Formats: sequence, C-alpha cells, structure tokens
Amino acid sequence: MTIHLLIADDHVLVCAALIEYLGMSPDIEVVGEAANGNELLEKLHTIFADMLLLDLIMPGLCGTELISRVRSSYPSLRILVLSMHNETRVVLRALRAGASATSARTARHRPGWRLFVKSAQQANTSARQWPSRSRFYPVQ
Repeated sequence: MTIHLLIADDHVLVCAALIEYLGMSPDIEVVGEAANGNELLEKLHTIFADMLLLDLIMPGLCGTELISRVRSSYPSLRILVLSMHNETRVVLRALRAGASATSARTARHRPGWRLFVKSAQQANTSARQWPSRSRFYPVQ
C-alpha cells in the first residue's frame, strides 16, 4: 500500500531533503509540501494525503493550534510531528493536541526515518510496534 505523504516545513533545504530521502521508498509518495500553517490548510483541501509530516514551529499558524485544527478537520490523517524540540513537555503537548507521533530532528539513525513513517501509518499504533531504541513517541 502506498503512503500518500504531505510535508509541511518552512525550511526549504530540510523539505527538499525529506522529499528526496522519503521519495526513494517505493511505498511512499510525497504528494505535496507546504511552508506554513495556512498553506498547509489550503493544500489539505485539494490534496489527498494519508499522512502529514509536520514541522512543529513554522511561520504563522503552527504548533499545537495547527495540530488541533488539522485533527478536527481530518480525523483519520496521521500527523507525524518533526521538531527540534525533544523535551518531554513539548512532545506531550503535541500528542495531546492530536499528533500521531513525534520525532526530534536530531534523530541520527537513517533507517529510522522510513520506519517512523511506515510505522505511523498503522491505524492502531502501539508502543510495542516501535523499535525499542527509537526516539519516536507514538500515541498510546
């Protein structure tokens, strides 16, 4: 099954690298990108996506407010938060707002990025489905 992924990140180089890297996987199709929260909301009206890879901090509408809005309008969309913040309180706020999972931008193990996306596509994500040494925090 192909994962239709929408990427929202205001850093052009990061977004380009994610598109290139995740696009190498035959079962991930990057269907669009957005550079801020308002653009993301517009794209979600016109692009079908199974999953959203979301930078937590972007210009304009962002963070938990953006996650809450997306979650209320698109309840089945898997929201994967990518952030430079790895503090427990930030992670918990994102999860409580409706994120499906979070990852710090500093995660260094390369296979982990694809695993992060593939694992989060599962509707019933549970802690035991995630690698024991991962830095990813799935909703429980």
